Amino acid sequence: MDPQILLASGVTVLPRIPWILVAIIGIIVAATRLQQHPQVAQLVIIALCIELALNVFGTILSVMLPFLVRDRGSTTELGMLMGGFGLCTSFIGALALALMLWAALGWRNSNHKNLTS
Repeated sequence: MDPQILLASGVTVLPRIPWILVAIIGIIVAATRLQQHPQVAQLVIIALCIELALNVFGTILSVMLPFLVRDRGSTTELGMLMGGFGLCTSFIGALALALMLWAALGWRNSNHKNLTS
């Protein structure tokens, strides 16, 4: 692989390292809670794995796409490809967020009394 592509990919992923570390720690914490809260922990693990993959591979791919297409297509084609890629990553990110919201808010038991009543 072209060293220029590797360098650009690495530099682009570097600012995401804090988020990546938090996601990894979140996955570990959720894995330790599988026995107490299996459904919630599983949803959190799935959501964080999706986001982690999206952040790492999506970032690298978004850097690599222009390099891979530069000799094969026009800037219009590259724009269409990047727009489609952005749309796909947005939908995948929304799915991960929906899973996190479901994990956080979807398991409420209606038998609990409201604190304000």
